[in-house]
Amino acid sequence: MGEELYLYCAVNERSKKSFGCIGFQEQEVYSVPYKYISAIVQPCSARELRRQHQTKLAISHQYIMDLIMKEFSESIPFNVGTIIKNKKNLNKLLEIKYKKIKLELGEKKDKREYGIQIFYSPSYLQEKTGVLSNVKSFVLRQEQKRTQSMHREAEYKNFLLNELRKLIKEIKINSSFRSSIEEWKDKRILLNLSCLIHKDDVKKLEEKLEEINNKKEFVVRFNGPWAPYSFTKIVEE
Repeated sequence: MGEELYLYCAVNERSKKSFGCIGFQEQEVYSVPYKYISAIVQPCSARELRRQHQTKLAISHQYIMDLIMKEFSESIPFNVGTIIKNKKNLNKLLEIKYKKIKLELGEKKDKREYGIQIFYSPSYLQEKTGVLSNVKSFVLRQEQKRTQSMHREAEYKNFLLNELRKLIKEIKINSSFRSSIEEWKDKRILLNLSCLIHKDDVKKLEEKLEEINNKKEFVVRFNGPWAPYSFTKIVEE
């Protein structure tokens, strides 16, 4: 294994510690201190890393992050797959980005990222959508129905977003996807969100999502906690 280092995250503590040989390829994961922060790293080979399946690498990365988040209340992740040439370059990166990293760490204290996906039933939406009886053309009736369904979907989406924003200050709207869960095959994604939530606000959010899930037109999926990947803006170079 060469001098290259794989970067997991930065923590708001000066720490020189080994976490054991728990990294991918059973490499040692350890902290490298710089002033009042530390980077959590492991030795790696960029050539070997490119051969790793991205899903497997992401799972390994998140496993380490889960351990780190239990030990440090303030941590921010580097992107999955971030490598730096050697320890000298790592120290240079920490020097250049020190103020930015410290600021990000303070803002993320006791906060974690969660995913929220809300699905709806198109058939239920169609039941709620009426068609004017004087529209005789089948094509026009179908077009009117599609237009009304789109308006109703937009209304649902805006209503749910407004309800969630009462409890969550930081929300990112992600692109939609098709559910791979068999029992949800007949449902469509209405909202796909990443949220940054303080640990003290999680229970209230869970209660609100349960309330939404209890409505027959919606199905809610809530996952996390994760490291705040979607809300971290460190530039890795």
